[in-house]
Amino acid sequence: MSDNIKIELSDDEDIILSNKNQKKHKIAAIDDEEESDRVLSKSEKLKNLSKQVDEERKLQMDSENNVKKENDETKINIKRERSGSDNSNLSDVSSDEDEDLELKNAIKKRKLDEKEAAKKAELDAKKKKDEEDEKNKQQSGYSWEDKIQRPWDIVGTTPNEDAQDQQLLNKILHTRNQKQAVNTTPLQRGIIRSMIIIIDMSQTMAEKDYRPSRFQNVLNNTIQFIQEFFNMNPISQLGVVSLKDGLAQVISPLNGSPKFHVDALLQLKHERVEPRGFASLQNGLELARGMLMGVSTHCTKEVVLLYGSLSSTDPGNIMDTVTVLKEQEVRVAIIGLVAQVNICEKISRITNMSDNSYYNVAMNEQHFSELLMERIKPLPLAEGSEFTLIKMGFPTRIIESTPSFCSCHSKLNRGGYYCPSCNSKVCNLPIECPSCELMLILSTHLARSYHHLIPLKNYQEVPVEEIEKGLIPKYASCFSCKRDFPLLKRSKSNSLLSTMRYRCVDCEKDFCMECDDLIHGLLHNCPGCESKVVL
Repeated sequence: MSDNIKIELSDDEDIILSNKNQKKHKIAAIDDEEESDRVLSKSEKLKNLSKQVDEERKLQMDSENNVKKENDETKINIKRERSGSDNSNLSDVSSDEDEDLELKNAIKKRKLDEKEAAKKAELDAKKKKDEEDEKNKQQSGYSWEDKIQRPWDIVGTTPNEDAQDQQLLNKILHTRNQKQAVNTTPLQRGIIRSMIIIIDMSQTMAEKDYRPSRFQNVLNNTIQFIQEFFNMNPISQLGVVSLKDGLAQVISPLNGSPKFHVDALLQLKHERVEPRGFASLQNGLELARGMLMGVSTHCTKEVVLLYGSLSSTDPGNIMDTVTVLKEQEVRVAIIGLVAQVNICEKISRITNMSDNSYYNVAMNEQHFSELLMERIKPLPLAEGSEFTLIKMGFPTRIIESTPSFCSCHSKLNRGGYYCPSCNSKVCNLPIECPSCELMLILSTHLARSYHHLIPLKNYQEVPVEEIEKGLIPKYASCFSCKRDFPLLKRSKSNSLLSTMRYRCVDCEKDFCMECDDLIHGLLHNCPGCESKVVL
């Protein structure tokens, strides 16, 4: 029984397995049929797309050929109408080629003509812009009224001869006006000066209408001014004050050393001090008045204010400070950077004996430096001022074998100057002796200060008519440097712009422009007058 059961079970298993296999074969067949249908559908789609693309291409080619044929037929018809004779097909083809060449040449000519016309229009526009810029420069004086000048706009511009002539004339006229504006009448001036420079460091000085900014421009010009000031006024003293955050601070106290003040201003630049807050005129003038309190009576007291704000935040009535400055004979000169301020005009007028010329507003960077450099010359003394004799010492330099302490800085030095009164040692001159308060100077310092009292007369420009009439030779050389005078002529009329000769009224010698500037700016003595033999 057991064997029979096993056999039956095995038969049932075979039946079940056979049924499963049949189902698997059916499913695989169905999958194969579906895949084949998919492949066929894809291939049919691709074929249909390729057929459509081919048909579209054929249509495009046919349309292009038709257009070409129509163009050829129109050309042939035009030729036949012009010639009036029937030619062969070969002659028609050659004439077509000739006409094509003619058309191409005509198109090229038109393009070249258009390019030339565009270039001419650009050149005319540039010339008009240059002329407008020059007119604006001549009419406008303020820096914010001028147009922005970029170096890449200047490169590549065509030179305008008339504009160059006008620029030369403007430079000559500018130098002539500057020389004529210098007052050469001998006046009584105070050559021992005590000056306080007040620099506005409020937030308005961060504006960039002056390059690179108002504050940086003022610092650079102040450094140049200090060096030139001590060159022309070697026996004077100077101090620097700043206005910031409504307060006044001392940058460098009164001192006769230019290096001391220049180092203090350079330290501000290296530390990148930025202007901030508001400016207070009253605090700045009160601090300057306090610094000038200890100055001796034979010294002139001056304040130069470089102001860039349009208002002042003061703790009290500023007019009380102005009256005190007038009583103590402190003279205030103000240079504005932006616009005229009423209170600044009142301060300069009250402290300068009702003279309005000590308050000026700079129109641009160059004008500001010129106004600042005008403060180098000593101010004329007031009428009725008393004169006193000043005791001075003229020490000689001594070099020692062993170092000793100086009385001015308490440092060890091997050389220096000894006061003839108290025998104290100082490092540099001019200086006031720390022990006996005697003014110690050299004879060269007095000689450099003396030219302010008797200034050299201005040279007069030689007129062009003297050369044209033959009164003086056309080709000549400068009496000082022996170089030939340049002949500046106009580009079109070939006439002389200027003789570039400047004549001394006393000795009647002619000098060039460079020698004129050197003689009046540094030497202060005429070489022609000094070369005269006095019997």
